[in-house]
Amino acid sequence: MRYVLQNRINEWSYASGKVYRDPFNDMELALIFTEPDGEEKVVPAFWSGDNTWKVRYVPAKIGRHHFCTVCSDASNSDLHNQKGELEVTPYEGNNSLLKHGPLKINENKHYLERIDGTPFFWLADT
Repeated sequence: MRYVLQNRINEWSYASGKVYRDPFNDMELALIFTEPDGEEKVVPAFWSGDNTWKVRYVPAKIGRHHFCTVCSDASNSDLHNQKGELEVTPYEGNNSLLKHGPLKINENKHYLERIDGTPFFWLADT
């Protein structure tokens, strides 16, 4: 079980005992996250050199998230079908980027808002 904060980037790695000649092209690794409400998200992992793959996940929902790895080389038991859980607790700081979460398109598709529904006003200068 990993304990993480809501809307924060979390990164961890997986090491393969199996060596690939061209790891970047020879296989793919992804994690399937099941959020507390049952929604699934697929997050690709990336090759990080040698026999290491990393994943970065930003949980927006509070509660217990389950995950399972899916490797294109199903015979690699170090990377395929590895399971785990994240316990996500609320962010309690003052950083509005972390407090309200990432951006999304509003339901009416006319403007942006934060994942928690907070309006987002984009102001730029040229």
